[in-house]
Parts: sequence; structure tokens; C-alpha cells
Amino acid sequence: MPSIWFTGGCSSNGTSAVDNVEYVAGGYTASRALFYHDANASRKFYIYWDPDCYGDGSGSARWIVDDDAPSTTASSDLDGDGQCVFAAYIDSGDSSSPPLGTATWRVYCEGSWTNNCLLY
Repeated sequence: MPSIWFTGGCSSNGTSAVDNVEYVAGGYTASRALFYHDANASRKFYIYWDPDCYGDGSGSARWIVDDDAPSTTASSDLDGDGQCVFAAYIDSGDSSSPPLGTATWRVYCEGSWTNNCLLY
């Protein structure tokens, strides 16, 4: 599986999970969706598909960028926090892959949510 690169996110503090970051395949979640982790071992960011980040049926299916590793056994709320708290997301019912090319993700930048066109 080739790696994916995120560019176009917020990068003011140099630790952005979505600006100039390479992600590599890390394994599969319980839904058989591939998850990715940051190729830079000194940072811990993940991309994964979660069918319901709240875990109670009220959340939307989406691809998520998070600093919590996804569970490989949970069916939803893969970070186990009962909330939808993460660095970036894009709603998607397609668990086979994050949207390829340029797509508009919601990204938490400098204290607020923004729409960012991310390329990978």
C-alpha cells in the first residue's frame, strides 16, 4: 500500500497533522477499513474511518485525523472517548479509502474549525 501525503492544512506551529505529513498503512480496524499512521516516529497522528465517532448511533461516518490510535476491535467510536474530538475530518460513507486528490476537510486550526482543501 503506497503512502499518502497531506498538504494544505494549517501549519503555523509546525506540528500540524495535515500539512506536509506522510502517512503509511498501519493495519485494519474491525470494519476492515485500513488505517494509517504518521511516518514520522516522533509524532503520533492517525487517519482512520469511523462509522460513528460518538459510538451511540448519532455520529456521521467519516475519515478522521487524530492523535489517538484507532481501536482494531471496536465497531465505532474508535478512539474510545465517546466524543467526536480530533484534528480534522471529512464525512464519508466510503470506508475503502480517504478521498483521493483534492478534497475539502474540516480542520481545527488555531482554535477554530475551518474548511481546508487538502491534497493527497
